[in-house]
Amino acid sequence: MNEDRLTKYKRKRRRFIYNILLMIGTMFSLGVGMVAGYYGNIFRNFVDDVSVSDTVDADQLKDLDERIRNGEPFSVLLLGVDVEEENISRSDSIIVTTINPKKDSIKMVSIPRDTIVYLPDGHMEKINAAYAIGKIDLSRQMVSEYLDIPIDFYGVLDFEGLIKFVDAVGGVTVNSPFDFDESDYRKGDGSRIYIKKGKQRLNGDEALAYSRMRYQDNQGDFGRQDRQKEVVISLTKELASISNLANIQKVLDSIRSYLITNVSSSNILAVASKYGAASNNIKTLHLRGEDGTLVYFPIYDQELWAWQAYDESRLDIQNELRRHLSLPEKETLDQVGEYHYYTPEEFIHPFQENQD
Repeated sequence: MNEDRLTKYKRKRRRFIYNILLMIGTMFSLGVGMVAGYYGNIFRNFVDDVSVSDTVDADQLKDLDERIRNGEPFSVLLLGVDVEEENISRSDSIIVTTINPKKDSIKMVSIPRDTIVYLPDGHMEKINAAYAIGKIDLSRQMVSEYLDIPIDFYGVLDFEGLIKFVDAVGGVTVNSPFDFDESDYRKGDGSRIYIKKGKQRLNGDEALAYSRMRYQDNQGDFGRQDRQKEVVISLTKELASISNLANIQKVLDSIRSYLITNVSSSNILAVASKYGAASNNIKTLHLRGEDGTLVYFPIYDQELWAWQAYDESRLDIQNELRRHLSLPEKETLDQVGEYHYYTPEEFIHPFQENQD
């Protein structure tokens, strides 16, 4: 194999690895072609090991497989989960991606963790609590209703898994917009991790701290969302640079026990071969809303910090995603319960009149 052909082969192999791991580990992007068949077996075995497809409706899986084979658009939900006290887990990061091979594009939106939703029993809750209450099934339902699109695939990775993932690839590079500090997640003893302003290399614990902090960010949860995406993108670049099988196996092993997904081995490689060009065209969408404020939650009989999108912004995002999935647009939001999605002019403390 001459030098030019060897270089091209290495590029194709790295690209294949890059996109398959995106699909599994971050659900951000997708592959570009069937190369390096041996790697295909490695990834297939990995997916079989972490997939929960045996608990998913068989007809639903069959439908998804057929749609993937036909090259139809689909959606992916990625949850980053924080294990809190008494083993209660809430989804700290909620990212939805839609992939359309006909348009060769990917669209991605983050939903703030404090967003107000209504549970099936009618109770008002924050969307990040859905995972603590009903795990991935309820989270998937709430996100689907909030964005008014079907959620086809999902991936759940907890914080410990992210730490090990970053360390397995040798760290990630970020460019912090300012100095800040955040608690050390694994130590849990009040220790702090300090992040300096500027470009730097982070290990797993530091990358998690970089992704978690929000109270020292003037943009609040939106700033944190941007940093989370920065870490994921940097992580995928590191994955793309992995050049040998031993390291690939090490990376996969690092997240094997921390990842939950309904992606099956029957569709993972089909996705890699049919949806690759979309990974070159990724558009990030942003829900707009008023800064968070105290809102009364009847289920807790107290006021909690919460966030809501403006009606117009939420409807715009819904329709952009629906168009991308080849679904018809909607003229109005489906209002659920008694909660009202305020315009900027209307947005005031919901109990201000009672307090005056």
